Amino acid sequence: MKSNEKYWINHSGSNWKSEVEKRRPRMNIYQTQENSILHYIETLQDSNIKVLDFGCGYGRHLKNVSEIISEENLFAVDISAKMSEPAKEFCKNINIIEPLGKLPFDDGYFDVVYSSNVLIHISPDDVGGVVQEIKRCIKDGGILIQCETIAEKTVGGFDASHNGSWAHDLKSLYQNLGIDIISIETQQDKKDREIVFMTSRKVQNAI
Repeated sequence: MKSNEKYWINHSGSNWKSEVEKRRPRMNIYQTQENSILHYIETLQDSNIKVLDFGCGYGRHLKNVSEIISEENLFAVDISAKMSEPAKEFCKNINIIEPLGKLPFDDGYFDVVYSSNVLIHISPDDVGGVVQEIKRCIKDGGILIQCETIAEKTVGGFDASHNGSWAHDLKSLYQNLGIDIISIETQQDKKDREIVFMTSRKVQNAI
């Protein structure tokens, strides 16, 4: 298990929530991601679609999404029981998974899967398999939403949580897996880092 995986597994969700709130005044990335994901799901105008938060953490996005998606249709996964404990306030269907493991859902179970700042912490050797597994759980024509901070290069050494942050060519990865890209939007945060909001659709019967 990689050191950053160990860090997140053992980290408290309430402590991380406090850290994020301290950062908000100087880092608009959090509000940008929250607004983007919520807005896109709202445009679907259907509270009965099945939605998965992949890497839910303490429930930063679930808090908003739970207001527009019915309780029985909102699901979440995370590698950490400690981190995801606060998220139970917003989602009753939270599964703790193994890093890089199989998701506990049938093929084509979800209409929408989203994640935020998750893939950046998955190594290039593993990210393809992770996205392939996410794709398996999306129905044909379903939507994949990724909101990521794109690092300029592999980084590490800041602390345990970021001992492994990678830039990925998500566009090529999705195309190779048979996932059509609907749109790519980029913004700069207050530290001039690029925030990428990508919406994609699973191609029917794609290999």
